[in-house]
Amino acid sequence: MHWRLIITPPEPGYSNMALDETLLESGIAGGPPTVRFFAWQPGCLSVGTNQPLESQIDVDWVREQGYTLVRRPTGGRAVLHDGPRELTYSLVAPVDDPRVSGGVVESYRKISSGLVAGLAQLGLAARMAEPPAVAAARGGSPLAAARAELAARRNARPNPGHSDPAGAVCFDEATDYEITVAGRKVIGSAQTRRGGVLLQQGSVLLEADLERWARAFRHPSEEARKRAQTHLTLRMAGLNDFLPTPLRRDQVAVALQAGLEAALDLTLAPGHLTPAELARWDALVAGKYATDAWTLRK
Repeated sequence: MHWRLIITPPEPGYSNMALDETLLESGIAGGPPTVRFFAWQPGCLSVGTNQPLESQIDVDWVREQGYTLVRRPTGGRAVLHDGPRELTYSLVAPVDDPRVSGGVVESYRKISSGLVAGLAQLGLAARMAEPPAVAAARGGSPLAAARAELAARRNARPNPGHSDPAGAVCFDEATDYEITVAGRKVIGSAQTRRGGVLLQQGSVLLEADLERWARAFRHPSEEARKRAQTHLTLRMAGLNDFLPTPLRRDQVAVALQAGLEAALDLTLAPGHLTPAELARWDALVAGKYATDAWTLRK
């Protein structure tokens, strides 16, 4: 089966998020399943659709550094999209398509299998973070699996509250089926579903300036910020940390395309936006994603 492949040049955050919502709406209207690879110019800090902003993000610092702010249509936690240090993907498909079907966690697993296959082509031994319940079930104890599942639900932090600034960072931990290399998270993803169609967005780190990541978030003290930075050093990394020669974004996009095609049994055919999609993209920029009413909403 052929899905549409779209590769766009670097765009501001509000433009990128408006386009992804456009592709979601297009899918709801019967448009083709689509995979997009893109980047951010200028750099941007994005927050999940329901994530607190002012209480968790140092908005003044972010803007002083020349980054923009945007609220994503997907959930999850904040990501610092640091210009050339990252490649981002989005995927839109019907939730009943067997290549991505199942609940959110199962669709994560299927899509992540393609991402892992793509990273393998780059010489990276990536793994999917195993849900606690799956690990416990593999150990052979149904009771342990049930307890692990309950604990996972209780400890889930998709949009942490005001008292948890460190938990505001997407790459703070690898959740179900997210991608790690040597135990450190290198791809963070988030998903939303609407009208029988899913939109998954994911950040692929090539490099991670952990000082800037820690600085972008609010902490009760400078000492707490330094502890958070040390913590992130153990939890997250860029792909280039594991390779002798730095990767380019286009190399990573080609590898991930091949991995998704192989794992999901599909062909990604280069495509273009329709006139209706272009018009809707512009409308969503002006009416939603470039507005403080959306980005700064409580």
